[in-house]
Parts: sequence; structure tokens; C-alpha cells
Amino acid sequence: MSFELEQIDPFDVNYQDFWIKIEHLARYIFVYDMLKNQNKKQNVLDIACGFGYGLKELSPVSEKIIGVDINDIAIAKAQEINKNIANVEIIKWDLEKNINQQIFSENMFDNIISFETLEHLKNPMDVINIFYHLLKNNGQLILSVPNKRFESLDENGNPRNRYHKQVFSEFEIEDMLRVAGFKIIDKYGQAFLNKLIKKEHQLIRKKRIASRLSHLKKLSEKEYIRACAYLFAYPDKNDIKSSYSRIYVVSKIGVLSEKNMD
Repeated sequence: MSFELEQIDPFDVNYQDFWIKIEHLARYIFVYDMLKNQNKKQNVLDIACGFGYGLKELSPVSEKIIGVDINDIAIAKAQEINKNIANVEIIKWDLEKNINQQIFSENMFDNIISFETLEHLKNPMDVINIFYHLLKNNGQLILSVPNKRFESLDENGNPRNRYHKQVFSEFEIEDMLRVAGFKIIDKYGQAFLNKLIKKEHQLIRKKRIASRLSHLKKLSEKEYIRACAYLFAYPDKNDIKSSYSRIYVVSKIGVLSEKNMD
């Protein structure tokens, strides 16, 4: 898998995978709608913000939004995309390597976003605990993790994707969140998108259609990418087990267990 598949900009006409574009964008417009419905604009942290298109999407409904990433290329592009947006800040931070670095204050954020992050970490529980401390009481964490049933594993049970260090079952990820002190509010998926991708592959194989939708230049235009993200990839609660990723909305409620305080 190439770097581009891990870090994408849905509005980049040179990036060809239409389905991945709308899958990634739909998660952010889903959060946009959540934040828009809140009583006031709030402080938001986007962990592993990548190329920063999500920061731009969420800036109109945020008081302050900070993006964090480890990759210099991603940070540079994120800064370029958001250079004229006053309430966006982008910071380089290696959560695992510099886990004790006090970049942010405790109880600083109303919302933390972490899409497709935990599977890249050696010690994801440590990072979930960081999320807990950075959130205000009753603050929300919105995260996504790949569904174990769609991860290709080697003979030792490790992910074949060279970027992934973890694979999570539904029980494992939910147990980690609860142990950290989070209450699971809702679960979502993007199963309809998966069904469309499979259907496209079948139609191409049967020679009913000549090529993938990605090859249609019209679909690289912003208005079509956004509309299709809403139509085909917007997270919902239907058939979550068939979604490539599980999306969780969890709230900081409760007290950290003794296990995490040791």
C-alpha cells in the first residue's frame, strides 16, 4: 500500500480512488453535522489529521480546531490547505514517542477526532488514555478503527498492511474504551459503500461496465465528491458488521480504573 492510500485529500484530482475519497470525506461531514447541532462552537482536536482537509471542513463549526500529525509531508500540505483559516492550528506530535510531552492542557477539548489512527500504534491503550485526559468532562471522542473481518492477516495473526500494527475485534476496541473511562454513545458504519464497491467489482468482472467510477473525470469535481459522500458513504447504524471500519461516538464519563492509573 502506498503512502497516498494512508494520507489522502478527497479533492485532489490526481488521486484516483473515488470510493476511498468519499469514505474518508463522509466521516468528516458526519462530524460537521454533529458539531453544527451543538449549542455553541467548541474546541476540537483532530489526531492524525493527515492532509488537513478535515480541519478545513470542521473550521466553520469549531471555536478552535487543532490538527496533529507525525508526517512532515502531511503537515506541510495541511498548512497549505488551511493557511487562510484563522481558527485552525497544525502541530507535529508523535503520540507514542513523546507520550509524556505536555503539549496540551488536561480537560482542554470538547471533542477529539481520531479516524483510522489506533491500528497504527504499538500501544493504543496509552493513546486512548491521553484522549481521556485531554477531553473535558462529558466531552466526546469520535473515532474509527478498521473492522477485523476485513483485515488481511499473516500466519502469525498480524496485519499484512505494513502501516498497521494492530487489528481490533469489536469486543477488544469497546473494552479498551470502557476501561479508559469512556461511555459508548453510538456506533456507526459505512456498509452501503462496501456493497457498492463489491457491486462495481462484479460488474467489471462480468464486463457489464468498462471501468471503475474513479475513471470518470466528472466525479473528481468537488461538488460531486461531496454529494456522493453524503449519498453513498455517510455513516449510519445499518449493518455495521459489513462496514470496512467501525465508527464510535463515546463520551468521557466515569473515573479511570486503577489499572490505568498504575
